[in-house]
Amino acid sequence: MNINRFVQLGLTFAVSAFLAACSGGGPLAPPSGSQSAYSMFAANNQSSWRQQASATSPSCEQLGQHHNLASTEVTIRFRPDCGATGHIRFPAVTNLSSPPQYEVICESPNPTYPRGQCASSISDQGCQQANSTFWYMTLETAARSPGTVNFASNIFPIKFSSSTQIVSNNLYGLCVINQSGSLIQDDFASGHAIAPKGDTIKLKVVLPASYGSSLSAGDILELFFQSKAASS
Repeated sequence: MNINRFVQLGLTFAVSAFLAACSGGGPLAPPSGSQSAYSMFAANNQSSWRQQASATSPSCEQLGQHHNLASTEVTIRFRPDCGATGHIRFPAVTNLSSPPQYEVICESPNPTYPRGQCASSISDQGCQQANSTFWYMTLETAARSPGTVNFASNIFPIKFSSSTQIVSNNLYGLCVINQSGSLIQDDFASGHAIAPKGDTIKLKVVLPASYGSSLSAGDILELFFQSKAASS
């Protein structure tokens, strides 16, 4: 798939994968009227947007937000959608810049479609449980300088709750693919799938040794939330 870029911030941003069964799609454009996407994003600690469903898009909304990173752990809460809630925690940034680096998040219970701040994702077909993906997310790291964001840890914990999406007798895991289409995490393939507690699962993105504890500006991680029956 042709991968687009998010914004030009002195670096070329590679594009997207967090959520998408639509192919193509233009670059992730800054909001109209802004002189600089980076300065606009950095001016606010957090901003969010909703992509309304169209006649040909999923019935649930595609939600997005960007949030400044910090020298302490930052928790980014998901926008409630289709009865699902949760958050992802980003470790402290050890080389925080001014303006600060930030994360762009898009999420949906359906593959994302290219609109506004979000772009269509790459395929999850490299994942062991690809046919069981029930939630899609894209993470994009953005920074002006330095080009690499160093975190205090390579683990990004996720909490996800839903009375409809989470089933007590299922196992759950993440499959993570980067913007070049490389599989960097597959919880089912590695035996790290977990059972839920009530209607909640606690997963985590774990950056592999090739990443260390760092993400480069423009790095995109596509997260596929997957499940299977515990007895299968």
